[in-house]
Amino acid sequence: MSELLEALRARCDRPDRGLRFGSAEAPLVSYMELWKRAESLSFGLSPGDRVLLVGDNSQAQVEALLGCWWAGLVPICAPPPARLSPGQIYRESLHNWVQLSGARAGWVEPELLERCSEIPLE
Repeated sequence: MSELLEALRARCDRPDRGLRFGSAEAPLVSYMELWKRAESLSFGLSPGDRVLLVGDNSQAQVEALLGCWWAGLVPICAPPPARLSPGQIYRESLHNWVQLSGARAGWVEPELLERCSEIPLE
């Protein structure tokens, strides 16, 4: 992961370079902006701790993933809930993810918070 982080950091000096999320018409997010957001998401944990990430292939999830790597954390990416699945079944599934992975913290994309509430972490 250090090579990926170094490559991202090396591109931060060019504000015209970055990523687009969702479509080619989406606004450009510069590597510097992405780097700053990732740096702020270190979760206050120790290197090697596991973090459960629940998102839907979004800019916010990429930032959380990079934030984990930046802090030396181990991201565990769980799938978002299916639109038609009952909330209780999904919460039970996430509980299993937490138990099996040993996650000490979790991050949930804001749009999914209601469906992911009450997930017990260590």
